[in-house]
Amino acid sequence: MPEPLPTINLDKNIFEEMGMGDISEERKQKLLETMTAIIMNRVAARALDLLTKEEQKEFDEFLIKEDNEGANEFMKRKMPNFEEIVAEETIIYKLEMIGQTKEFLKPTE
Repeated sequence: MPEPLPTINLDKNIFEEMGMGDISEERKQKLLETMTAIIMNRVAARALDLLTKEEQKEFDEFLIKEDNEGANEFMKRKMPNFEEIVAEETIIYKLEMIGQTKEFLKPTE
């Protein structure tokens, strides 16, 4: 079984902002896990552009082994601004989700 993904500060108040504050805690947790995976995929895509081919191969080994913690530590070592990239992608994703939900919930005329 793969290790859990690194914790991202995707505050649970996102559900309130999306108009979904009344969903169950279990459902919120599942959605947070999905959101975290999406954010980490975006971070990895950005990071790969900044790595050499050799570093990309080394990073791929962590993914093949499903070693999320190792992949996270590798990125922190190779990219001093890794946490900044995670924060940026988290904010971007959160804003996208809130915007999409508000658009979806907007009354039709």
